[in-house]
Amino acid sequence: MENSKVTIRITLDSVWLRLVVLTLLVVVLTGSVALALDESGQAPTGSHAPLLQGAGERSFYLTPGNTYQGDDALTACAAGYHMASLWEIFDVSNLTYDTARGLAVADAGEGPPAGMIGWVRTGYHTADGSSIPGIGNCLAWTSNISTNHGTIVMITYVWTRTVGALDPWEVIDSAGLTECSDGRRVWCVED
Repeated sequence: MENSKVTIRITLDSVWLRLVVLTLLVVVLTGSVALALDESGQAPTGSHAPLLQGAGERSFYLTPGNTYQGDDALTACAAGYHMASLWEIFDVSNLTYDTARGLAVADAGEGPPAGMIGWVRTGYHTADGSSIPGIGNCLAWTSNISTNHGTIVMITYVWTRTVGALDPWEVIDSAGLTECSDGRRVWCVED
């Protein structure tokens, strides 16, 4: 018996191929949406919510009334929130101010208060008591001693003043205001 070759040629109609690809895309996309919904058909909320386009923005706030020394700053935020690093709240246009939890002032509307200071985490790589803004972190928020310092910031309230690289945030660069023994509000952000 001789070995023979058989050649099979398949020609696909381009319209048919487009329909197959379109059908696969619809199946994949509707499956992704279904996976993103919980049992009630609603998008999940809170820390378990996927980052879906159109999902709610992260909330932040400045603690009202109560003030916290440096060693209490990490405990200042409500459940579901934590003391914010400046870099988590830097772009306030991508956040929602929580007016129910946060400090409200006369002309803030639904936004954050301007000109009100609060402790903020810096992301500095070590525990430090320096009075240099961005470095001072009340020994990683464990100190309430007046010779140690933390970093405090506010949203600028004088619009004609050039703030600099941290605009719209203004860093308070006064050692007399940043002592860890001072009671300050705290910037909080949603987990």
